[in-house]
Parts: sequence; C-alpha cells; structure tokens
Amino acid sequence: MFHALITGANRGLGLEHARQLLERGWHVTAAVRDPDAASELKALPQGEGKLDVVA
Repeated sequence: MFHALITGANRGLGLEHARQLLERGWHVTAAVRDPDAASELKALPQGEGKLDVVA
C-alpha cells in the first residue's frame, strides 16, 4: 500500500488530492491547521485507503 502526506488538505488542491488518493486505496495522512474545522476532509469516503488527520 502506498502512503502520502498532504499538507493543507482541508481545502482546494490538497483536499482534491486526498480524495483521489483515497479512492485509489492509498493511506493518506492529511496535515491541517485546525483538524476540528476540517469537516469536508473528514467527510471523504475512505474507500480502501485510510485517512489520518493531524495538526
């Protein structure tokens, strides 16, 4: 399984990149400033991959 670390994953290109990688089965570690406010990121369907949201 592949693993990606994405900074600024709560919006824009980072959010879309995280969404596409999760759909492909990647493990994504999404770094955001405020994990509690990253509702769109947390709502992503995780598919076969796994999503970790970190500050």
